[in-house]
Amino acid sequence: MGKSWCDRIIFEYFQLAQAASKRLQTKPGLTSVINPYYISPMYFWNQLQLVVGSEEDVHIRREVIALYVYALRDSTACQCQYISGSKGEGFLFHWSDLDVLLSTPFPKISMESFHPKCELIATRNGCKPGFCKLTRFGTKWYWSRIKFLLLRQTVAINVNFDERNHGPCFSTNYPDGFDRCHAIVMHPDSSNVFLQTFETKFWNDVKMEIINQNIPVMHCVPKGPEKGDEDGHQWLISFSVLEQKIVHSLNHVQFCCYGLMKIIIHVVIDLCAETEDTVSSYHLKTVLFHILEDIHPEFWIPQNIFYCLRI
Repeated sequence: MGKSWCDRIIFEYFQLAQAASKRLQTKPGLTSVINPYYISPMYFWNQLQLVVGSEEDVHIRREVIALYVYALRDSTACQCQYISGSKGEGFLFHWSDLDVLLSTPFPKISMESFHPKCELIATRNGCKPGFCKLTRFGTKWYWSRIKFLLLRQTVAINVNFDERNHGPCFSTNYPDGFDRCHAIVMHPDSSNVFLQTFETKFWNDVKMEIINQNIPVMHCVPKGPEKGDEDGHQWLISFSVLEQKIVHSLNHVQFCCYGLMKIIIHVVIDLCAETEDTVSSYHLKTVLFHILEDIHPEFWIPQNIFYCLRI
């Protein structure tokens, strides 16, 4: 596939993204006759920022969310809220739901071994990859995620009339899409040991900040594997907080490339019956994180936007 053909495909995707974001063109230069063999990278970059947001826009969105979370912080330290999903990352797509991760610090969880400050141990023995079972030290008792969800639903207050259980979340469409996910935090000592096993270059500063400040970034979420867990004892090990911190560390070109790929999923892939639900934002993040390990940070500049998107 030649360079000109790639440019034309990228531009067509951009036009779809621009229409989906409901943002009008404000800069001159785009005529009714498109030359598919040349598109100015800087013009494309400026238009892309109208869709995703400028660096200042993204910074303001994140600051607003940080203030919101701080204002809702539980003074008794019984619960901590995180705004996750696209909005938590700094995007403002009109189709995105508001995703909230409710982190319960009690009981605390230790990974694989006894910890004097933890009531439960997460063991991966006999579990699918990425999942664990929660048990007490020296016993064969396992905490059921199904009973945990039922308890959360029973004690919930201010519940909307259309609230429903969707996987690990309680979802509602009123007044807008809202997903509330309950999770149990893993003790920072365990998550730090786990993080130290990662060898990374591009988010090493994030890793060291988490370790030095003992920031809890791992949770157990009441979501099980699709098959092989009839008893409901397996819990998903979630890195949602860690992933968000890594996304926040991206430079603006990297962030906009990620944003455009999310738009393509929504306006192209998910609108086709043959490809719907085949790719998710999680897949995008995983691929992007691997790419960033291999590509020098100085490559990610506006003048290289087309090359960045082709990688």
